[in-house]
Amino acid sequence: WIDIFKNRRGFRESFIGGYQRYGWFEPMIHKILEEEGLPGDLIYMAYLESTYKPNAYSRARARGIWQFITPTGRQYGLKVTRYVDERSHPEKSTRAAARYIKDLYATLGDWHLAIAAYNTGAGNILRAQRRSGKTDYWDLARTKYMLPETKNFVPAILALALMAKDPAKYGFEGLEHNPPLQFDRVTVAGPTQLALVARLAGTSEEAIRLLNPHLRLGVTPPGERNYEVMVPSGSGESFMAAYEAMPESEKMARLSAA
Repeated sequence: WIDIFKNRRGFRESFIGGYQRYGWFEPMIHKILEEEGLPGDLIYMAYLESTYKPNAYSRARARGIWQFITPTGRQYGLKVTRYVDERSHPEKSTRAAARYIKDLYATLGDWHLAIAAYNTGAGNILRAQRRSGKTDYWDLARTKYMLPETKNFVPAILALALMAKDPAKYGFEGLEHNPPLQFDRVTVAGPTQLALVARLAGTSEEAIRLLNPHLRLGVTPPGERNYEVMVPSGSGESFMAAYEAMPESEKMARLSAA
């Protein structure tokens, strides 16, 4: 897998993009992994899953940097509605992923098996163990009872972990992480258009969407009186002053019935 990421064009470009976006989320992800008592290197699971794209969407209908399908996301507390998809909320989805991985490790007792189960489900790993008589991940991966995608999942993540720690060693010179996303947290009454949030925060709607990728329709959910929105660092106080000075009639978006 190191050779694949180094030498195949699409994989090489994916490695570079992921390495850059890693910087947006690294402090937050490592903080949550530490709080949940998990190894820091699990951050590289998200590298393979999404290259740290919050709105990454797979053919299996998995979304976000941790690629949750809707049922598993909801099982771990993520809201998925018409207006909000918290699978794309970097912080909330990371907390959910950490708890899911903890549960997989508690079931399987081995990190390689837990990572494989993140890809295929604990039930499939347990079934493969029963049918093959093998319990070790590497032994299990040599049998016909594990899907090729799952056989590749763990070594690809291990390759990314090695390469991301010293990219120059693997032929990636001059790569830099993007700086961490910095933001203030403010609250608004829904539905509020992100275009209005951007105007009051003195920034672009694109910048607000980058900080709030879970808001699917460019508006905060209707009926939420104190909904948290992220605005660029340093703009929170001026945003709240401008927002609170607005007439109530101008704060609320007019939503179509469609």
